[in-house]
Amino acid sequence: RCVLEEVLFRCKGIPGVDVVVCAIPDTAENDILAGQLDRWAALYVVQVVRGPEHDVLARYAKAAEAVNADVILRITSDCPQLDPEVCGKLLELRERHDAGFASNSWPARSFPVGYDCEVFTREVLDRANAEAPHESASVAPLDREHAGCGWMQRQPDIKKTLLKAME
Repeated sequence: RCVLEEVLFRCKGIPGVDVVVCAIPDTAENDILAGQLDRWAALYVVQVVRGPEHDVLARYAKAAEAVNADVILRITSDCPQLDPEVCGKLLELRERHDAGFASNSWPARSFPVGYDCEVFTREVLDRANAEAPHESASVAPLDREHAGCGWMQRQPDIKKTLLKAME
């Protein structure tokens, strides 16, 4: 399997995940990838959503809206060694603490690089999408480049929790 296919395979094994959505840029350069994802969709039961190349936050919001998600687990394709059990534990932790944002790598890392995952509520995602600043149509500030997670982390009124490796 290629890296993205491995990530999708692992995402399907995450306890508590109802649907896997692969949110990719809507540029012509990604048409080939979209076609490949369409072929994998039946195998991995994955939905594909396309959105702005330089605004990952808007792309995540579009994907969440497309599947009417209440909770979003952020996985990136540059973490092909993600552990479905760790991701499932993060989902459980967020729910147990009724947090708007949960991470296994922020504010302190205890898992190896490559195991990173973050989870946030739809309410927090929609708020980030509405409030995180836009620089221009072609270049997004850091808050929009990383699905708004940095913006979420800085908001004092959003309840946050951290999954540590030894929990």
